[in-house]
Amino acid sequence: MAEQKQKTEDGFTLADLYNVLMETIEPDLALYNIGALDEIYKDEAPEDRKARFERYKDSFKKCMEKMDEAIGLWKRELNVLKGDILSAIEKKSLKKDKDDISGLEQSISKS
Repeated sequence: MAEQKQKTEDGFTLADLYNVLMETIEPDLALYNIGALDEIYKDEAPEDRKARFERYKDSFKKCMEKMDEAIGLWKRELNVLKGDILSAIEKKSLKKDKDDISGLEQSISKS
């Protein structure tokens, strides 16, 4: 069996997907902004804070729905890719089988 090579460089992660989605829904909640929220909202009135947290709650729900959609799309694309790969392997295998049979037939006819 051929040796498998591990991908060593960083790829696109779920955290990246979260950030991409959340940037359009509620930029405050992008992972790189969360650490600054206390400072940004330090003088916020309690009723404003409550409203902001409600907005955050809705934003998380929207983000999770979008993540589910994206992951579902990737699953469908992966299934198509899997089918394409299996088909390519099958075609290559059939060609090798035909070549092997042809070679065997030629050997027999030369005998």
